[in-house]
Amino acid sequence: MSIREKNRFHNAEFSGKINGMINGQSTGIIPHLRYGLFSMSYNGCEVIAVYNALLYSGKNIPLYEVSYIMEKHRILLGAFGSNPYCFDRLGDSLSLKAERIYKTDGISAFIISLWCGKPFLSGIHTMFCIPDKGRITVYNRYNQDIHERIYPDFKSFAGNRKIISIYSVAV
Repeated sequence: MSIREKNRFHNAEFSGKINGMINGQSTGIIPHLRYGLFSMSYNGCEVIAVYNALLYSGKNIPLYEVSYIMEKHRILLGAFGSNPYCFDRLGDSLSLKAERIYKTDGISAFIISLWCGKPFLSGIHTMFCIPDKGRITVYNRYNQDIHERIYPDFKSFAGNRKIISIYSVAV
């Protein structure tokens, strides 16, 4: 059995314990889930962002299925999470309509990947976001947060961090 299959079987055991949007990938049940060779608390931000985007879009696909499908896009057995350029390729498998964009003006939701520090010398973090009247609600902003964070504008949220990719999410 492959690592991907083992993780699917393992993660399915926890499927009934996840309700609603996920925040804080190092809290609750998430550290017990696996992605690649690691706990999802370490490398699951892309999976969580896609899961949250699917929920927002009205698609209730279990996290273990999202993870299973996204393991095709993991980097170095999940040591570096998932490819932040893969979200537009999930349409057939997950019915997620995502398109790479360069500005967030006029969109209803997006997935964004940012460098945590210096590009290529630090980790990355991927989040699901909903802009509304200039404000931005961010899900899974920090590993220990159990609630979404609301920022008054994009600059307050992203700061000076370098953006890797942004994908609009169609409802």
